[in-house]
Amino acid sequence: MANPIGFLKETLKSIEKYLSMKNIVEIMINQPCEVIVEDNKGKFKVFKDNTLNLKTLQTICHSIANFTQQTLSEDYPVLSTFIPVWGYRFQAVVGGNVESRISISIRIGNVRTFSLENYFNKETAAMVEKYVVNGANILISGGTSTGKTTCINSLIQYIPKDLRIITLENMRELSVPHSNRVHLTVSESKSSESYKLLSNSILRMRPDRIIIGELTTDLTEFYLRLSNTGHDGSMTTLHADSPVKALDAILRNLLIAGASFDVSLMDYISNTIHFVVQLSRSAGRKISAEIFKTSLIFDKDKGTTVFEALPLVP
Repeated sequence: MANPIGFLKETLKSIEKYLSMKNIVEIMINQPCEVIVEDNKGKFKVFKDNTLNLKTLQTICHSIANFTQQTLSEDYPVLSTFIPVWGYRFQAVVGGNVESRISISIRIGNVRTFSLENYFNKETAAMVEKYVVNGANILISGGTSTGKTTCINSLIQYIPKDLRIITLENMRELSVPHSNRVHLTVSESKSSESYKLLSNSILRMRPDRIIIGELTTDLTEFYLRLSNTGHDGSMTTLHADSPVKALDAILRNLLIAGASFDVSLMDYISNTIHFVVQLSRSAGRKISAEIFKTSLIFDKDKGTTVFEALPLVP
């Protein structure tokens, strides 16, 4: 019988030297025979590598897809998963949807956690810790490479250790130090069906806290529902450049999923998401954070109700 992990390791040897590089955060392949590496200072270096031809890159993508039981084909040309053994986030687009016939991005995720005082001043850090301990629902929002996963992992460390934690994500990135924990993952190519099955199961698994890796369209309604059914203290991340845009994105996800627009839907969101931690990154990769309280206001200029996010100070 063939050894799946052995075959995968053999396939990955062609990119192993890049995966093993120190002090890097991203590996990008925009076209065959070329690799771009970003270091932790935001600088890029280009490598010409004739061994990474189109056939080799396709073999890598299909091997990872098969090992992680995901679909990769002309009908489903996108692969969002992780690299087994290494654990790094892997994103690929293949076929006619991309000019070069293939594009690969590998996020080198080093699991790190920081003290809250790395994000906030001492008084604000104490306030945020209290919110986490007492079970506030917190959304971590930020743009690309602002450290949303690192931030949520840092917040998780402050959840009381005697609670039962269940996580749900499409690739393992969450770090939970609690002994009573269950990690659930979903194949993104089958996400709608899998999320529905797992989300219904989670509610029967007696969780004290539920942590969602990233708030997708498929998960938004579930996340809001669980946060209003006695499961306070949930946390998740979302890609947005401001707390108001994050709330708007949640509303948009619900509408895409089939919900009918009503101001009560906006009220439902603002009452469920107690606080938004907004992350931003300066040109020198320095990360800053603020925490906001969510609410609704009537905008007289626009003549409509809009989300509001007010910065909190101790």
